Amino acid sequence: MTAEPMSAPPAPEFMTTDNGNGGNGAGGRGPGPAATRALLAVAARCDAVARVWLAGTTLAMAGLLTAQVVFRYAFNHSLFWSEELGRALLVQLTFIGASVAWRGRAHIGMDALVARFSPEWAWRARLLVLCVCVAFFAAVAWHGARFTLFLLPQQTAALGVSRAVVFMAVPVGGALLTLHGVADLLAHLWPGPNTSGPNTSGGDAPAREGC
Repeated sequence: MTAEPMSAPPAPEFMTTDNGNGGNGAGGRGPGPAATRALLAVAARCDAVARVWLAGTTLAMAGLLTAQVVFRYAFNHSLFWSEELGRALLVQLTFIGASVAWRGRAHIGMDALVARFSPEWAWRARLLVLCVCVAFFAAVAWHGARFTLFLLPQQTAALGVSRAVVFMAVPVGGALLTLHGVADLLAHLWPGPNTSGPNTSGGDAPAREGC
């Protein structure tokens, strides 16, 4: 039994008035649905690349664990670098996977309180959640990049590569989360005919009640 994605609360009338100038809102100001669709398309392409990367990382980790068990118990020889490489792959799966989970609506959302709100207040609550999430994701990307640069001259003990290579997934994952969050935020502010409802084509963002 699977749960269907929840639809977004309808935006207030002042946010959904079409003025015929290619955008919504007062006086035609703001990005409008065109910019929203463009950002969603970029987010979809980035998500496709991230999914391929995750698939390769998952296969690499599975092969690494298998090789470690075989060498240890069949040949009585431990791969000393396998644990370090496994940790590096886990970092990739965690931060890149977080962006894919956001795009796929797999993160936990708490909507028990929002479900009791009126449509207008539910729209405002979702707007607040998206703003907080985008700010947090941007902070992760920024501080992750600074930390990665700090680790650039340091090398890992077993693999002998820069530790920045391992932790590069932190700013990359934060940047991807920021991209998806901003795309969802624009889709929430300026909903168009192709920016609401379930995600069936990979380019449209369904609603989210929490981050």
